Amino acid sequence: MLGHAYDLTVTNTGIIKNLPVCIAEGRPTSYVFSREEVWKRQARIAVAHKDRYGNPIVYIDPNAFSEAPPEFQVWVIEHECNHHAKGHLSAFASMQVYAARERESDRVATQKVVEAGFTPEQLNRIYNTIKDKDFHQKHLSPMMKAALELNPAQMNAEFDKRSRYFLKCVERMKGRPAPRYFPGPPFMYGYG
Repeated sequence: MLGHAYDLTVTNTGIIKNLPVCIAEGRPTSYVFSREEVWKRQARIAVAHKDRYGNPIVYIDPNAFSEAPPEFQVWVIEHECNHHAKGHLSAFASMQVYAARERESDRVATQKVVEAGFTPEQLNRIYNTIKDKDFHQKHLSPMMKAALELNPAQMNAEFDKRSRYFLKCVERMKGRPAPRYFPGPPFMYGYG
């Protein structure tokens, strides 16, 4: 049975027209397009946050979003919505807790797009964007770029781990081994 469907129509800016609806703590999530807000929170493409009244927000870097395929945009929004749904917004989490939260949000986002009936080609577009190291480096804040230049091996390991986890999630959701249409060495790191 398919989950909810997504409208993948993009506007002339390259961003999907109808972002997925996300309800957190009984309130709809607002989407704010601001590269500065994403960078301020040391995120890459999007980040879950709350406004000063406690309302859920997802800040989105419009530059990064407009360059990503619509399937990847949906996947990122679902990833960030899971952070709200699970209360992952604590700023004081250990790296192990942070990594576990990121994996859980990746798994839930992957589950949602698979259940929505994304085709192998659509899943491939998500995977190819996940592993596109150049795309992600292009959209890092100046502070994050400087930090990652100090340890490029760690960054490459994180790219590899995250994209392999995406394939594992697809495999579990489909109940069979990961499709062979995912090419090349996988690379990626977190979103927020």
